[in-house]
Amino acid sequence: MTTKPQVHSQFTVTSGCLCYGDLHNIWHGASSLIQEFPSAVDRHAGGTVVAQILEYNVPAQNGTWNTFQLVEKGTNRHCAWFVSHSDVDPEVEIGKILRVSGSPYERDNGSQFNDTTTAAEAVLVINRYDWGYYDKRGKEEIGFGNEADVDTSTTAVFGAGLGLVDFGTAKKEVLRWKEKKIPHEIDNRPSGIWMFIPGGEYMFGRFGFDEARTAARSFIFFTTHTYFTRTTFVGLDQTLRPDETDEEWFQRRLREGCKFEGFDMLERQIKMYNLSSQLAAESEYLGPYDSHEHLLKSTDFDAIRTRPGVKAHEFAEPLKELCHTYLNEMIMSYLEHFIAPASSSYDTVLAFATSLFPNRSYSDALDTCMYSCMMNPHSEPITGYDTRAVESKIKSFLTPRCEDNSLVRDDKFIAGIRACIAYLLSEVLELVQTYIHLSRIVPENIRLAVIQDAELRVLFKYSRVFWKRDNHVSPGPGSSHAADPAQAAE
Repeated sequence: MTTKPQVHSQFTVTSGCLCYGDLHNIWHGASSLIQEFPSAVDRHAGGTVVAQILEYNVPAQNGTWNTFQLVEKGTNRHCAWFVSHSDVDPEVEIGKILRVSGSPYERDNGSQFNDTTTAAEAVLVINRYDWGYYDKRGKEEIGFGNEADVDTSTTAVFGAGLGLVDFGTAKKEVLRWKEKKIPHEIDNRPSGIWMFIPGGEYMFGRFGFDEARTAARSFIFFTTHTYFTRTTFVGLDQTLRPDETDEEWFQRRLREGCKFEGFDMLERQIKMYNLSSQLAAESEYLGPYDSHEHLLKSTDFDAIRTRPGVKAHEFAEPLKELCHTYLNEMIMSYLEHFIAPASSSYDTVLAFATSLFPNRSYSDALDTCMYSCMMNPHSEPITGYDTRAVESKIKSFLTPRCEDNSLVRDDKFIAGIRACIAYLLSEVLELVQTYIHLSRIVPENIRLAVIQDAELRVLFKYSRVFWKRDNHVSPGPGSSHAADPAQAAE
């Protein structure tokens, strides 16, 4: 076995620029001004598909470029391409790119769009909707008037293919490639290459630039079915990313200081689904609260987690207390914003419940079960749930936040709120199972479950601890863990 990647072929760049993509993408790139490295990339507005607007050319280092086939370890299955200037160490360069922005279908995949992180690391990100037949520019110029023509040229039947070619000869090569009888055939040219991945679906690309961001020096091309934990260079045995078990990955991330809080994921969800207008204003956030005010203890959460019909996974150590803190904060913000004001507006529990849960007549609405809990708080006791202690905490929390004539003095009201809290937490923990990637619950799972559910999103929209990074929370009273769970892991 050789100890360095085997070069598949070479080509030469003389124009200081490369064009890339499908045939019509390359034609458009060759017809456009040479682009500088972007500090930001605009996106198409509207719809559920997020596509970046690119011009399909990049400034590139002149000289000899090497191409490398990437294969699945232990097989000859070709699953990606890597191309780099001859002065570049291919192993070091591809490692850097994958740390910054890898496959969106693998964990720890980095930034999936061009942002401040990719700009700082001199990486240009190209995703599945950014090129190929998703962008129509250049089609008519090269005679592609319908989707059938484009499918033939892009070899959609056989796999995924694209070109990387010197700006100066790009249009000439497009016309030559267009006439080929076997469109998915790998084609090396003195000034570029047409690359093909058999069985590939959806194309992704990443350009690596020099430190000054003046010229590209590398490019990786992969598809949906490229798994870098099983991919290596021809000539090497070590995969491009470590293949870890879930437990190995989890423990490594803990050692690296990860708290699995999920704020990056939360921000992506807000941007992707345009949820900003549905969230609270900065001035409306509530909390963080004194940890001694927290309503539920560890045993209460475990009782709710294992109540009949829920049976959620355990909370991950050493993040268990942090999860409990987040859940307490979410519930307390709900009580302060929704329950405290309403408790002073109604004379009876019935009137309160009727007003607060207007959708109770719908069988699949959250209000239906919340109304039932409020009116019949003792109908479904939860083994291990410290009813008396939780009710005492609720009353202590609400009393200074309510008027003297509020329902807080009514024991049935407090019992109803206690039952509603247990139900809400049951709903969150049940939804968490849909989004869990480990066999244990981490804070990120909680955030993802809430952001994806419209009803829960409304109820917990005022919790500063849930939505904001700078909340400075610490685990609740009685915790045996350090305030920083990453420190506790070490």
